[in-house]
Amino acid sequence: MVDVILAKLDSEQVEYRMAPPFGILYLADALEKAGFDVRLFHKMGTEADILELVSLVSAERPIFVGFSTLTGPSIFPTAQASRAIKQASPVPVVWGGLHPTMLPEQSLRNDFVDIVAMGEGSKPSWNWPGCW
Repeated sequence: MVDVILAKLDSEQVEYRMAPPFGILYLADALEKAGFDVRLFHKMGTEADILELVSLVSAERPIFVGFSTLTGPSIFPTAQASRAIKQASPVPVVWGGLHPTMLPEQSLRNDFVDIVAMGEGSKPSWNWPGCW
């Protein structure tokens, strides 16, 4: 069983196609160092890709699914996938990245977003004792 699924869905528009998903790669490294089993999902965000992600989430039932989310065209497949996951399973959906960092309240108003991660997910910014 996978503990966490981290996803980045890109827009099909040519100018926004598939850059390396550095955000989820950094976060996956931090989570794996903390002992979690992580699966990455980086696709174009087509309907078939979204269905594949929903099937993966339904089969694996991770602790949560985390999305790297930018403001712009790639937010649409991310929202569609988040909505589909919430309809198919009880797995919490977390949005991180530039969009929810800039607009956390707006992001949380969506019924398909359970948690927003602000800032760099691999480096928590809170000041709790014992956190780096």
